[in-house]
Amino acid sequence: MSKYLSLNNRLMILIILFSCSVEKEEQETQEIFYPVTNDFLVDHNATEQTVALYEFLRDFSGNGTMFGHQDDLAYGIGWWAEDRRSDVKDVCGDYPAVFGWDLGDITRENNLDGVNFDNMINWMRSIHQMGGIITISMHLDNPISNQNAWDNSGCFKNSTWRVWQSEIQNYSSVYC
Repeated sequence: MSKYLSLNNRLMILIILFSCSVEKEEQETQEIFYPVTNDFLVDHNATEQTVALYEFLRDFSGNGTMFGHQDDLAYGIGWWAEDRRSDVKDVCGDYPAVFGWDLGDITRENNLDGVNFDNMINWMRSIHQMGGIITISMHLDNPISNQNAWDNSGCFKNSTWRVWQSEIQNYSSVYC
């Protein structure tokens, strides 16, 4: 239950941060134009990559089941960072369709699971070349207590968030 509350608290913080940036009156009078990239997704401004992913998933539906695995290429039972190794592949004969990665501890050399960020970038490139789907999550440490992501004591510290945001941008520019 405490993990759920902690996540709920973090979501509320993000909602507050992003909802308080513009006065309500400015929002009502300000008209923003975005070019339409598609006419079938709820977000008509979705990127080409998002539309391509949607079309792939739509076309694949009904043909089987896709599943994912967190840190699939990074480690498994009895091994760590072995080239092209995957417990899913060892057991099922193929890699998972979806590969999850966590950017928690982005300011360090390894993520919160001990996975090296440089290796992660290389694995994501390999996954992309294989046609896999990549998901990114980020479990942030509590910037007040310096405890892990599941500690919900204290309140939010904006300056720490900005450092993390900068690190995420730097990291994603290497991959993208």
